[in-house]
Amino acid sequence: MKNVVLPNRQSIRMKGWDYTSPGCYFVTINTHAAWALFGVIVNGKMVLNEAGQIAEECWQKIPEHFPMIALDEFVIMPTHMHGVLHLHRAGAGKRAVSLGDVVGAYKAAVSRIIGRGRQLPTRTKLPT
Repeated sequence: MKNVVLPNRQSIRMKGWDYTSPGCYFVTINTHAAWALFGVIVNGKMVLNEAGQIAEECWQKIPEHFPMIALDEFVIMPTHMHGVLHLHRAGAGKRAVSLGDVVGAYKAAVSRIIGRGRQLPTRTKLPT
């Protein structure tokens, strides 16, 4: 096996910030290798395919799994999605949830459901 050189990824997270802190967070989640996995844009409008619909359904269900999260605006594009999450304080006796917990659970759910016996949609690599 050849040695693989991975890119030197720099974190865009603010050093010292506690991502369990209540507040509004703008998140961007990209598909692997910028594959156009979630649909296509037709006449200036996003048309979600099955994978895009799964991504949207999972996003809408975040508050069911994390009651301290409220959703705001979001948009799903062919290669990524943007959304605003409002993180509220955990109630007494409840474990604080971090932004990373929520995003990680969302990404895992979308990946699991898309991969669960379903044919992946045709993936188109967009020009860079």
